[in-house]
Amino acid sequence: MGDLRIDPARTPEQYDSSCGLTFVDETTHPYMTADWVDGETGFAQQAVPSFPEKGWLSWQSDSVMLELAPSGAYVEEWERLDGSAGVVAHYADPSAATQTNLYVAGQHFFLAVARAAGELVHEFTYGIQLPGEAQATAALSTRPSRVGQALPTGDDLQLVSRRSV
Repeated sequence: MGDLRIDPARTPEQYDSSCGLTFVDETTHPYMTADWVDGETGFAQQAVPSFPEKGWLSWQSDSVMLELAPSGAYVEEWERLDGSAGVVAHYADPSAATQTNLYVAGQHFFLAVARAAGELVHEFTYGIQLPGEAQATAALSTRPSRVGQALPTGDDLQLVSRRSV
């Protein structure tokens, strides 16, 4: 998963963004829950967790899921992006200086590069590859200089996992 949140009222090191594998537990009640895991599969830029409790997940339709705080403190609506069906894949660059992941869902790309020692901000960049275009182009990023640049393709990286949805 990739979660990019750019808040103009905050500095980049305060952006609440993350990437990694999501482990869903469908046996919890009254709703399923999920853990977003840091470590070898991803990392987070979250100076202070806004809501440290694990949310309940409830699908409202094929493309809309709600995350509900058990305490009632928040409700988040998660929407599946148009064009995200098809191949979903996770790529990594084992030769990179810091952890580098590329997540692909259909025509959507999410690049996550862990900050180097001494840097304040991880790079989280979202891009889309429109039909007929050779590469995905960065549309949003925690590093503004990345916007408008081409994103790497899976061919540039090592495949970790891939499936069709």
